[in-house]
Amino acid sequence: MEDTRSDDKHIDEKPISDTGHIDEKHISDDKRPVEKSASNAKQNDPIINLGYKLIFTISLLVVLIVNVASECGFTSQYGGLQKMYVDLKGRGFEIIAFPSDQFSQELDTEQEIYDFCTSTFGVTFPLMAKVQLNGNKAHPIYKYLTKVKPGMLGTNSVKWNFEKFLIDRKGNVVERYSSIVTPEKLRPDVEGLLG
Repeated sequence: MEDTRSDDKHIDEKPISDTGHIDEKHISDDKRPVEKSASNAKQNDPIINLGYKLIFTISLLVVLIVNVASECGFTSQYGGLQKMYVDLKGRGFEIIAFPSDQFSQELDTEQEIYDFCTSTFGVTFPLMAKVQLNGNKAHPIYKYLTKVKPGMLGTNSVKWNFEKFLIDRKGNVVERYSSIVTPEKLRPDVEGLLG
């Protein structure tokens, strides 16, 4: 089932400059959603829609962006992601997870996704609304990430669930990891950026 909602009405077209840095002049208060994570689950929506408040908020953090799915062979990586998040968040680290049914392996509703992630893996890092990763309906953040950091052989598309993009404190996309790279394997890169 394809998600036909249009999240674009809340998104300014150029929140990130062509050089890969966040451009604060394109972020306005009316386009900033209330942040939602497992740690503040009392709000109405289980998962937030991405506006650019989150990107503005994380501009001084080391960030790992990962597309996730609940019914994938790599779903167990949620456990490693959560451990790394708990261990490193106090040093300026953030994980942002984007559920996607691009590969037909995600649950139907955002509430189901939220419940699964929190009850099975104790996830407390931010979970976004379901997005498309590739094609004309790809979310702008994924259009940007795949353009700035192409995959193997220069391809722009996301190949599978649990691909990861690492962003430094200056907003530069410094690394892209395939699905087979576990949180444990990429952790030294994260710690290197945290200093």
